[in-house]
Amino acid sequence: MTIVFDSAATGQVVNGNQATATHTLGAGAARYVALAVMSLDAFGGGDIAQATYDGVPLSLAVLRSDVPSATLRAALLWLDESGLPPAGAHSVVVDFTGGGYTDALIACLSFEGVAQSAPEVTAGAGSVLSVPSYADGLVTLTDGAWLINAVCAGTPWNVTPDPGQVERFDVLVSALGGSGNTKEAATAGAATLAGTWAASVAGYSNAMMAIAPCCDGGGSDTALFGWGGL
Repeated sequence: MTIVFDSAATGQVVNGNQATATHTLGAGAARYVALAVMSLDAFGGGDIAQATYDGVPLSLAVLRSDVPSATLRAALLWLDESGLPPAGAHSVVVDFTGGGYTDALIACLSFEGVAQSAPEVTAGAGSVLSVPSYADGLVTLTDGAWLINAVCAGTPWNVTPDPGQVERFDVLVSALGGSGNTKEAATAGAATLAGTWAASVAGYSNAMMAIAPCCDGGGSDTALFGWGGL
């Protein structure tokens, strides 16, 4: 069974402590939700306090934080069939710590045909220096795995992804720029997610993970362990 992209939805907040989105979930087999959370906060806040999909907590896969001046954070969270509701429109809510000074972007991506477990591998990368582009990698374990990333910068510039990637979102929120891509890795091994900003950015954070295809030939495989909150 191969992985298929379902849908995406984004939400944002400027100088606040909660970001919301409405995401439309499909009715396919072996569904899986990946939530990208990117934030910028110069006053000690911006950590994820709670993240839910239709009221169900998502599990944290990877968090990357860099401090070029204000604190940048990029995170990916996940939820499989064991916690997903029926097909339809559902609320995504992310609450942040701090006094309400956080600029943040969230992007909810859904997929079908995914192994019902935590991501097979995660990685984080970043820089506190001014850079024009990024190229960060991880090593997948399964043929046909999909790479997903959430990359944010403390300068609001759009990103052009390298060939071979599919850009799923690219949003500017006040002083924060956030984007995310998917990339299929036909053969297991080293793979890279990369892109170039419209101009140099003042540091960035990049959270990455790989999800494996469902291997039962159809339908949903049983999760070895359930979802958990942060």
